[in-house]
Amino acid sequence: MRPPGRESRVGETPYTEMEALVAAAVDALLPLLDRPFALFGHCSGDLVAFEFARLRRARPDHARCICTRRARRADGLEFLECG
Repeated sequence: MRPPGRESRVGETPYTEMEALVAAAVDALLPLLDRPFALFGHCSGDLVAFEFARLRRARPDHARCICTRRARRADGLEFLECG
């Protein structure tokens, strides 16, 4: 999935609410949900995958697997504590 505002769709207006993004993803993928599937999310995509699965969990087409991965921390990068 390549949402608006990212990569080749950078000129399009991005979603500002997770619910709208997930609803659009469900609508777009609905024709493919008649068989077992897995979800994979990387970085912020893991939130989309999780919310997608949560929204669809009451349906018989629920995901069989959800895989997520966060971005690797850059070497030498220190996080600042904000208080």
